[in-house]
Amino acid sequence: MEKQEIIEKKSLNLLKDIDLDTKKEIAKIGMTATMGITVATSMYMKNKFMKRLHVVAGVALVGFSYWHHTLYQPAKKKESKKALPEKISSKESETTVEENQNVAISLNSFFAEMAITGKLTHNEFKSFEEKIETLLSSYEVPSMNILIDITKLEGVEFKVLWDDILFTLKHIKEMKKVAIVGNSKAEEYSTSFANRVFPFSLEYFEEYSKAKEWLKA
Repeated sequence: MEKQEIIEKKSLNLLKDIDLDTKKEIAKIGMTATMGITVATSMYMKNKFMKRLHVVAGVALVGFSYWHHTLYQPAKKKESKKALPEKISSKESETTVEENQNVAISLNSFFAEMAITGKLTHNEFKSFEEKIETLLSSYEVPSMNILIDITKLEGVEFKVLWDDILFTLKHIKEMKKVAIVGNSKAEEYSTSFANRVFPFSLEYFEEYSKAKEWLKA
């Protein structure tokens, strides 16, 4: 454990020593490489290895895109954000559920949830995004928790990857916790990687109940 922490600290120090222009180039190369892998593997989703590589590359693409985005942002003072209330009334805790062909979306004051079955489409993702906007508009200083169940995910439309990048960049400051419920090591590793990149907390779970408890903690 200590050895891993030492390696992580050395990696962070190495990044700090790299000048801004070099970081931008690294981010661009990372985006290009992961985009290429994502596109190439999308043609072989029936292959188990390719499917896992597709998921990992997709998450890495989002990570590199976010990093690239932050490198071009001027330094700003961090604004304090009001967290979701620990206790809410029964009226506020009501859940709205919408079911599409492959996606079940639920929304309440604790977290927004998306459970995916089959292939995730652009329209389904946009529907989820609209629900998120509803959650955010309920709070004067918005913050949100998200639960995404991908245990039955079979793939995503290519356009969804871009939708995901735009959504993350748009709401990066509002995100507080994101829980991923899955059933493969590739998903776990990609979630762990993303957690190191993004400023919000992102955790992987194999059990829905534990993910839900973590979001409400």
